[in-house]
Order: sequence, then structure tokens, then C-alpha cells
Amino acid sequence: MDDYRVPIGWCEKRLSAVPAPRPLYRHLFASALGGLLLRAGRVDEAIVRLNEGITAGEVEIPTDWAYLALAHARKGDLAEARRSLERLRAAGADPSASFWDIQELALLRSEAESLLFDAEFPGVPFVEACTISGEGS
Repeated sequence: MDDYRVPIGWCEKRLSAVPAPRPLYRHLFASALGGLLLRAGRVDEAIVRLNEGITAGEVEIPTDWAYLALAHARKGDLAEARRSLERLRAAGADPSASFWDIQELALLRSEAESLLFDAEFPGVPFVEACTISGEGS
């Protein structure tokens, strides 16, 4: 998506509606907004909205933890990203989840795990070995 303004505006409008949405819907709108903000590169705002959704929610939604892991990893807060990923793993599989919900969660989890792995892997992994053996420059 090239322009996130329309869906972000739509979610913000729903969250500020009067009367306020019920807690479950507030959670869903805040989580969707957090995911959109993350994809739009607005990481800090995404974290705020995802946490708002979690606080408002009556049930735990595993995608919240996946998006939080992604957001914290992108921000460089690897410890918090790992904690969110652990919460995602601890949430377990929902037996009532659809095939597509399971696929979405697997994709987000894989993306978060990749970001964490890449962040921990050195940029040039074999420089030290080459330098020690005299082959490096």
C-alpha cells in the first residue's frame, strides 16, 4: 500500500466515535490501527495504539504480540521484541481460528523472528576470522 492515510483515518475515526465502541471493538480498531501505523513507518505511534488495544481488550489477540514484536524490533528494542514474541508463543494456537488467521499469524511471527535474528547477526560475520588468519584486509 502506498498511502496509509485513508485506512489510518478510518480507524482513528472509529476509535474517537461517540458513543465509544465496546471494549472488544476498541481493541480490534486500536490493533488494526497499530498494524497500519507500523507498516506506515510510524513505529512509536504503533506501539502506543497496540498497547491501547491490549489494555482495552476483553480477550487476548495473538496478532497484538506479533505486531509489538515487529515494532520493538524495528525500534531496536530487542529485549522488548523478544518479550512480545514470547507472549505470542505462550498464547498458543486458537482452535477456532480460520486457516487464513493461522497463516497471517505465522507470517507475522516469521517476520518478527527474522528481524530479531538479523539484528543479532553481525553485518560482516566472517571479518574477525579472516583478520585472524591474515586473509582479511
